[in-house]
Parts: sequence; structure tokens; C-alpha cells
Amino acid sequence: MTMQSLTKLVVEGCVAELVMNRPLAANALSRALIEEMSKQLDAIARRTDVHVIILGAEGRNFCAGMDLVEASTATAAEIASNAASLAALSRRLREHRFPVVARVQGAASAAGLELAMSCDLVYAARSSRFATPGIKVGMWCMTPMVPLTRAIGARKAAEMLLLGHSVDAATALQIGMVTDLFDDDVLVSRVRAIALALTASSPSVMAIGRRALKEQAGMDFHAAYERALQGVAENAADPDAREGMRAFAEKRAPKWAPLVQAPESGD
Repeated sequence: MTMQSLTKLVVEGCVAELVMNRPLAANALSRALIEEMSKQLDAIARRTDVHVIILGAEGRNFCAGMDLVEASTATAAEIASNAASLAALSRRLREHRFPVVARVQGAASAAGLELAMSCDLVYAARSSRFATPGIKVGMWCMTPMVPLTRAIGARKAAEMLLLGHSVDAATALQIGMVTDLFDDDVLVSRVRAIALALTASSPSVMAIGRRALKEQAGMDFHAAYERALQGVAENAADPDAREGMRAFAEKRAPKWAPLVQAPESGD
């Protein structure tokens, strides 16, 4: 399989769907797949016709994690380098210019779980399962630990990391790992509808809000309020804020400012 075929990218309207395409390997993250996904995300960020990204996967499973077959013959230095590339990919998802919605079916394990937890919203099939099983093969799930603890808290994350067992979709919803669950046969259509709903809002205001949301989450109460007040000032100065309030007063639909091309990634 060539590098180009490791992912699929479909843009319809303002929604870009980036799909991992190694179904026979449960979409395990090889070096080539990580590189291809990173390039695709950077290319999407430069577009002006996209407002929202769906991260999905071909086949029965979302992602089984790092490619252990590939890793089994790698040196310690190569494994560390691959982990750094994965961490950079996860940061691309978390800090992307556009909101990213994960669409999870089947297994989301280890690095696959890391990718899902790095997205803004996570919607899963009722049959899906989530795990950090690295401990069972002698590799602690180091980078998955970072977004996982921020999603579900240190205690539940420790249980998953130490025991290496999987949790079902209902448990994942209960502990805050996923946003919502859908029946398997409607997962694709429901996530698509949610992504389209997101495109109705101002992309610039959404970007301001997403930055503030993520930054204040790691602050204490008073610092979080200071960050929120900075966000108010930034938001109020955005032309779309004035347009949105004016449209509300005039009882009409707002006309958001068009997107401008983002600068080249300097990762």
C-alpha cells in the first residue's frame, strides 16, 4: 500500500473527512500513516473552504494503536522517534485551526485512543471499545496518557493504564471519554449531521472559543477567569461578533466573514 493510499480525504461543503485507511491492520499507526495524516492535516489547515474536520477510519476498527509489527524490529531510538511523531500528530489534532470530530467504531486502543482523545468531540458506536493495553506488551502508553488523563481524570486513567483492560462504550460515555453514543448503523450519518451543524457558526469565533476552552482547563479558578476575560476582549473585537448581534437584533441569519488562508505550518 502506498503512502498516499494510507488515508482518504473527502471534502463536501465545509466538512473535510480524513479517514485512516489500513483496515486490514486495524488502522495501526505505522510511521508512514502518521506522516501522511500529519501532511493531510497541515494541508486542510491551509484551505478556506473547510470549517470542520471529521476523523474516521475504514473497516471494523478505529485504530489499534502503534504498529507493533513495525515496532518489534525497531531500535529504542526509532521507537522514541515514532512516539515523538505521534505526539506531534496528536497536538495537530488538538490545536488544529478547525474543530475536529472523532468518529469511532470498533477498537480505539493505545495510540488510537490518543488520537480520539485529542479531538474536540468524540462520537462512538455503541459496539466500540477503548483501551490502553500497552502494559501487557511491555510498553506503557506514555503519550496516550496525556490526553486520556485530561479527558477522564488521573484515577480512572491510572486504572486503564495499570490494568490494560478495555472499557465498553457505555462506560466510556459515563466517565467522560466520549461525547455521545450512536447505534452502529447510524454513526456515520449522525456524525455528519453534527459536523454540518458546527459549520453554521462563525469559524473565527469558534477558533477564539476553542483556544480559550483548552487553555483555561489547566488553570486554577482565578487564572481561568482572567483567561476567559481575555477571550471576551478578543471575541468582542472580532467582526463576526458585531455581525452576530446585529443579525439577532434585525431577526435575520448572520453572514459570517469568509476564512482567510492560514500560514504555512512550522512544526
